Amino acid sequence: MTTTPPTPPVTVTPPGETPTVEKKINRDLDHLDIETEKDYNYNITTNLPVDIVSYKRYVLTDTLDQDLAIQGTPVITGEAAKFFDVTVEGQTVTATMKDFKQAKDLAGKQVELVITAQVREGITRPNIPNTAKVEFTNKSDQTGEKETKPVTVTPPTPNTPPIEKKVNGAASAELASRQEVFTYTIDTVVPTGAFAFEVNDTLEDVLAFEGEVTATLAGKALSANQITVAGQTVTVKLTKEQVRQQAGAPLQVVFFAKVKDGADLTPYMTDGRTSVPNTASYIINNDPSTKKDSNTVPVYPPTPNEPSVDKKINRDLTHLDVEVNKSYMYNVTADLPQDIATYKEFVVTDIVEPVLAINGEVVAYVDGYATDAVKVTVEGNRVVASVVDFSRLAGFKQIQLYIPAYIKSDADLTAYMKDNAASIPNTASLDFTDSNGVKKRKETTPVTVTPPTPDTPPTPPVNPPQPGTPVKTVSRVAGLEQTDYLALLLATENFRFDIKSVVPMDEADDKRLNLTSLTITDQMDNLFTVSPDKVAVKVTNAPTANANYIDEDVEKAQAALDVEVAKLEEIKQSAQTDTSAAALTEAQNLLATLEAEWTAAEAKLAELTTAELTEAPVETPAVDYASEIAAQEALMAELQAKLDEAKTQVQTAQAALSTAKTAAEVKVEVENQEKVVAEKQTVLDEAKKRQAMVQERIAQLANVNEKGELTAQAIVALGGSIKVEGQLVTVDFTDEYTMEALKGYTVNVIIYSSISDVDALTKDHFTIGIDNTATVQFNHDPSEQLTKKTNKVTVVPPKNDTPPPPPTTPEKPKGELPTPPTPPTTPPAESTPPPPGKTLPKTGVAENGMYALVGMILGTLTLVFRRRKQ
Repeated sequence: MTTTPPTPPVTVTPPGETPTVEKKINRDLDHLDIETEKDYNYNITTNLPVDIVSYKRYVLTDTLDQDLAIQGTPVITGEAAKFFDVTVEGQTVTATMKDFKQAKDLAGKQVELVITAQVREGITRPNIPNTAKVEFTNKSDQTGEKETKPVTVTPPTPNTPPIEKKVNGAASAELASRQEVFTYTIDTVVPTGAFAFEVNDTLEDVLAFEGEVTATLAGKALSANQITVAGQTVTVKLTKEQVRQQAGAPLQVVFFAKVKDGADLTPYMTDGRTSVPNTASYIINNDPSTKKDSNTVPVYPPTPNEPSVDKKINRDLTHLDVEVNKSYMYNVTADLPQDIATYKEFVVTDIVEPVLAINGEVVAYVDGYATDAVKVTVEGNRVVASVVDFSRLAGFKQIQLYIPAYIKSDADLTAYMKDNAASIPNTASLDFTDSNGVKKRKETTPVTVTPPTPDTPPTPPVNPPQPGTPVKTVSRVAGLEQTDYLALLLATENFRFDIKSVVPMDEADDKRLNLTSLTITDQMDNLFTVSPDKVAVKVTNAPTANANYIDEDVEKAQAALDVEVAKLEEIKQSAQTDTSAAALTEAQNLLATLEAEWTAAEAKLAELTTAELTEAPVETPAVDYASEIAAQEALMAELQAKLDEAKTQVQTAQAALSTAKTAAEVKVEVENQEKVVAEKQTVLDEAKKRQAMVQERIAQLANVNEKGELTAQAIVALGGSIKVEGQLVTVDFTDEYTMEALKGYTVNVIIYSSISDVDALTKDHFTIGIDNTATVQFNHDPSEQLTKKTNKVTVVPPKNDTPPPPPTTPEKPKGELPTPPTPPTTPPAESTPPPPGKTLPKTGVAENGMYALVGMILGTLTLVFRRRKQ
């Protein structure tokens, strides 16, 4: 049997109330007129249903218009804050309820969301709307949404005050010159209901600001950081506080301007008259649509000039008599037009005659100043100075081209001869295209240079070396005999040849010898042994007098360098442009200071004048500005007098600078002298190098062995060599410094030798001997003057003795020696020795008569042969 389970109890809950939502401004307003960037509150309120604890979702949402900005963090007020999470994402504020079960105390009560906001800066549209809404889900999963009525805010709309412009206090101005400075004045009023306000004035491209720009608001000077000049535009910008607090106050802008030097005014010319217009404008709240222009005020400048070109020599000469190879200066000047900045072409060309040469750097200055606005190119004798930056030359007066030149010493002047004198002309030209596109060419009057008739240069003295006759000797190995005849004791005996040559030395400074080499050769007989290691060199007999002038060369070169360095310093100190430029800078600085003081005084006068014309508030006692204005006017008159004087000083300093010795001229002289100094330094360096090399070679002469002969290393260091080619011995020194070091010394070449083949000796060798000579040559010159043979020397070997006969072999013995017989007892009679011969002196050897006779005969024959040889 099935039992039915009991049914659970069912709780019936009465339905709750429908949620509501409402939005206000500052608690109770539906509309608000308010300035931009000023806080106000949105108040969104909602009545929670009585059964809020059973709700599943409850969200307040408010999305602000893009022209509005949320300030700070929106909040739920009161105790309800802990039951809501408030988030901000972009322009949307969301308050989401949580912990419904714990919100029993909020049932049926009002909850408020407060959002602080502002109208964004620059927004001027009226009635900016805003709504809020509530979204919910009840316990029965039923969803719903309620939205508030819109509330609105409106920012203020500014007015558009008038703006007026004047030039020199009038509607137009006639300029006495293109350089005249004129004054622009802009007057307007700060608009009401605005948050931003700026005044702009853009000058025409042909105009330029001169000095500072000043501005006053309600008669008080604005700070400099509120005034900017960018390019051709000046901007005066008020702060937000000034715009809001000074609404309706007068604003005045004052600045100075002038026509740019060299500006192209052709587009501004009408019926032969030039008119350059100018207007000012303002913008409110940074909105370009609010721009308002002032009236147009023109200035009328005069017509610009045309350029010219001139050429001189050494600044102011049209003719110069000058020596060949002596520098002089061509000065080419081109006057700049006032509107050079708008020129399309400006080229100065100077083709120097082919018999001339450009000496040093060619430079171009502008009013004495170096600049890269003018490019100089030199190709051979063609010089071109081209303006490459026309705007950089605005306001300047002249291009100065400096061309250093000289007459070539080897030039053929036939084509330039007139009345037995050479006259070398030269001209320069100017090609330009002006601001109107018209191309023109101008040429200078010729200037001439004439060289003197050249003198015949003296023939330089010729002083070739004149070496003496070299000497050759022969001796035994020790070298004691040093004779021209040597009889050897033995055919195998060693002996030596000495070849001596005195190296010529300088007789005087102006009679120096140019020695480049020393070569000693000896063609040895085939019977003499020859080996490189048996050839030696010995240097003896150091000179007691001055053998060369190497040290004197250093002394003279140093003295010559000192003279030229002193000249260089003198030239450097001769520059006058530094003093003139310093004077000009000082005058310009004074002028700038006075102009600044005058501008400040003018601004002060304007402030006093404005204050006098402005009505003071009732509660403020009236102030009499008349005395202050009079004092300020007197100050300005005094400053104006000082300004005029300062301008005159600037003009005087500029004139002095233009006539002073320019940097280009000094530079050319310095560069020329620096070349001379460099040449003298090179001469000194070469002299010192030569001195050091010679001293080094002299030091090598001390590197000898125990016999006093140069070591092999010393010979190599001295640039020497020893060669043996067959029987030819060659000792060669080819080092120029060694030759200087050897001047005055005796160079001795020693050849150690012996008979190479005794068996090859003949009867003539034993009787006449073997002759030998050597050759000494300087500078590898085969002429008789520089190549000389030595005397002849003779070596006589002795005739070899007849060798002893070979030993004979004895016969075989007969056998053993028998026993001798018994000798007799009676002694034999004594034998008498033959009488001794004559005893030879100092030998103790008895003389044999036959041998003495043979010796006498041989001695007589030897004497006869020797005399025949001699």
